[in-house]
Amino acid sequence: DAVDRFQEAESRARAAHRLETDELLQGLEARELAEGRLRRQLEAAEAERDAALAELSASQSTSVEEVERLRAEFAEAEAGRLAAESTVGELRSQLEAAAAAASTGTAASGAKTGEGEVLADSGKDAIKSALSTENNGSHWLHGLAGQVDELRTAAVDGRHTGDSVSAEDYEAVKMYAADLQKQLMSVSSELSELRTRGPQPPPPQPPAPVASSRPDRHKTRAFTDIPEVEYLRNVLYKYMLGEKTQTLARVICTVLKFTDYQIQQIMDHEGKRAANWLVTP
Repeated sequence: DAVDRFQEAESRARAAHRLETDELLQGLEARELAEGRLRRQLEAAEAERDAALAELSASQSTSVEEVERLRAEFAEAEAGRLAAESTVGELRSQLEAAAAAASTGTAASGAKTGEGEVLADSGKDAIKSALSTENNGSHWLHGLAGQVDELRTAAVDGRHTGDSVSAEDYEAVKMYAADLQKQLMSVSSELSELRTRGPQPPPPQPPAPVASSRPDRHKTRAFTDIPEVEYLRNVLYKYMLGEKTQTLARVICTVLKFTDYQIQQIMDHEGKRAANWLVTP
């Protein structure tokens, strides 16, 4: 009996030990599964981090390249402005020489002399208007240079802080540069056209009826369009057509020199309107 009791107790102990061993094995397997799952999650998180870092690096590189391109465009626009100023100086000298020659004409050519003086005065007015346009363009160029420098600073800061430059700012500056280049090309073209139509010293001719003292508006064109006004007109036209409303709204605020608070209010309103337009079926 004692032996039977001992064998029975030993059998129960073995069974209990077996159950305990099975539970430990099951716990170990569950732990290994959990570790594998955590390892896969960690690898996925590391892959996402690497992809985000690569995308951020590419974005920063693109931002710096865009800033450099804008600086090159600004340099070209500045060279065009200097060339236009040189052309204005030459045209002014020619008009002054023509006015002096017209003032020394004979009495027999009084009518032609008077017409030459009127044309010379009209040319002087055109030159004054052109100089005013060039001065406005110069101020505009300096403002654009400041914006490009700010954009470059923002791109450099973004390289260290992980922030990227706003796409709306890029669009606004690119539109500034493109439209400014068009304005300078238009001014240069009109200056060349005005120089070809510049008055020449009148030759002696028999007396003729006195011409009208009013200059022909079709012969001499004055530079009445200010670059900012023309630019704002084009921007408002595109804005009313619904093209890139948020970017154009930012450009309009910049041209009209709104405060930061006003610009933020307008951009919030444009964002809400765009969101409502997307939600509306």
